[in-house]
Amino acid sequence: MLPILILLILSVTWAERVFVVERERSAISVVEEGKVVGRLENVGDMAHGVIKFRDGKGYILGRDGTLTLFDPEDSRVLAQKKVAESSVGFTFCGEWIAVANYQPGSLSLVSRDLTSVREFSFGSRVVGVKAKGPLLVFSLMDRNEVVVFNCVKLKEVARVRSGGSLPFDALLRGDSYLVAFFERGGLGLLNLKDLSFRSVRAGTPEGIPLKVPHLGLWGIKGTKAFIPAVGENRLYLYSFREERILGWVDLPGYPVFAVLSPDRSQVVVNYSGEAEDYLSLIDTDTLRVIKTKRAGKRITHLRFSKNGERLYVSSFYENELKALRLPDLQVLWRVKVPTPSGIFLYGE
Repeated sequence: MLPILILLILSVTWAERVFVVERERSAISVVEEGKVVGRLENVGDMAHGVIKFRDGKGYILGRDGTLTLFDPEDSRVLAQKKVAESSVGFTFCGEWIAVANYQPGSLSLVSRDLTSVREFSFGSRVVGVKAKGPLLVFSLMDRNEVVVFNCVKLKEVARVRSGGSLPFDALLRGDSYLVAFFERGGLGLLNLKDLSFRSVRAGTPEGIPLKVPHLGLWGIKGTKAFIPAVGENRLYLYSFREERILGWVDLPGYPVFAVLSPDRSQVVVNYSGEAEDYLSLIDTDTLRVIKTKRAGKRITHLRFSKNGERLYVSSFYENELKALRLPDLQVLWRVKVPTPSGIFLYGE
């Protein structure tokens, strides 16, 4: 009887619900312990599909501006709203879902049940939307400006020059809003306490500026960031406090994502180009590569399990989601998922 109880406890412990974007199918696969247990269909263009969870509900945003509310427990669509022609990200602020839109150049505030939409036009592609209490912070890509907006009073609080050309993505750390640019190395930093703005240098020891617009690909550990360099076979360790590169890891290819384990002791990197089938697991303290392994055919996304003992991997050309054991990266199970991309964990 006791062994059966132990097995039941282990199965419950590992029953982690994983939502996987089907990039070319306008759908989401729901996976638990190597089995597809549900599917959400007709959820918009999933080329850059994003899923977030709040208060027991799930939200999906498609690249075509389709916002979907669903029940994560039974994989059932509850509501759907087309909020824009082209959207690039969303966050939660107060009672609203804040959606950043390329087309039209606007910010959409959508009620949690998707029944009400307020739109605020800015005449520019809106990017890098983040929330801090009642404040929304986002960048205007075509105006080179950063906007602070109060989502309770529904009005703009401040607007500053971004200090660079074509602000593209952003990162919120405490009271600091960091913005990166397409046409300039380094970062811009807006202090939300006093609304002051300054430029932050981000360069290699050789003096080459890091071109790193996708801040969502960084792995953040306290006051440091693991930055996948663009066009270099390196992962840089950058100090926000000292505003300089502390070191780097030489890699076998061009890195894409740098994903940190829950305890921040390891970072895993995937690659583009010729090395796109490989992963590298790296110790964050020593910067030592623990293991590099071919893990699929074009690894598009990575996610650690919540307890840090597994790594979920989307293998695009194999049409599979895999669970890998850590640290040896051995396959624990695999399941068929068409054109898999982004991986999201319920309750994360």
